[in-house]
Amino acid sequence: MSGIGAEDLNSGTKWWGGKGCGVGSSITGIVVSAGREQCTDFDTGAPMEWDNGDARMESVVVLSDTGEHDPEMDNDNGERALHLRGGNYEADEGFGVAGEKALKEAISKSGIRVDTGVKLTAKITGMAKVTGRGRQAAKLWEITLEDAPKGIGEGDLFD
Repeated sequence: MSGIGAEDLNSGTKWWGGKGCGVGSSITGIVVSAGREQCTDFDTGAPMEWDNGDARMESVVVLSDTGEHDPEMDNDNGERALHLRGGNYEADEGFGVAGEKALKEAISKSGIRVDTGVKLTAKITGMAKVTGRGRQAAKLWEITLEDAPKGIGEGDLFD
């Protein structure tokens, strides 16, 4: 994956899971792209690094066919990007794990690699205890994967 750039955001790919999404919110869609990219600071947009200088990474999964539409955006094609970060959190409300951990659990449970055409459902199942002053609670997730049908099947053909 080459990541998500400004051109993607201008073309209708919106981030899902932020403001306005809380416990019980969910999204289902078909994976268009999936990969890892460097995290950026929420406030400054600057690339984030660990204390040793290594890049802090996150998983980014872009979904199509989500049924989502922002009426204020003329070019909203319904694609949404999930930015899933790691971490170990204790639930303050609900249950669940960090986004990357939920993705890893879904892959392990289903045996499906997150790739183009896979159906993914992500649900916010809880909120973590706040870990520092002035910070917001991290969202806790549950993710499921369904393999996409491949090729043409008997039911797709006519007499």
